[in-house]
Amino acid sequence: AAATGSIVARVTSVSNTSANAKAGVMVKQSTTAGSPYFLIADSPSGLIKVQYNFNGSKTSLTEPFPNGWMKISWTAAGKYTAWLSPDGVTWTAVLSKTLTIAPPSTVGLFECSHNAGALGTATFDQVSNTTP
Repeated sequence: AAATGSIVARVTSVSNTSANAKAGVMVKQSTTAGSPYFLIADSPSGLIKVQYNFNGSKTSLTEPFPNGWMKISWTAAGKYTAWLSPDGVTWTAVLSKTLTIAPPSTVGLFECSHNAGALGTATFDQVSNTTP
């Protein structure tokens, strides 16, 4: 990611292809498999997940599905924070981690069906990226 910035999106739908299906916003070192990442995602059950670097996660049941607003913000020191909001105005921090994701990195929306036999879909709105 850049020195500081954020990405915001509202997940308006996620196909129910698996109990672990999810869609949300992510910062990842690159598109290379196994590269460091930080994400926040909504699932068809309404479970919110924050995951990072394949070895850590936190779940929260505080956001209804659909239409959960999600944000990731980051600092020049590598502190990544996942946020939730019911309305895109009032935000609550879910989890912060300091990670080594050096510029340039990939920032955007993602969807994961978590089912090798089923293509997943998701829809988003209210997307903004404040990466300088």
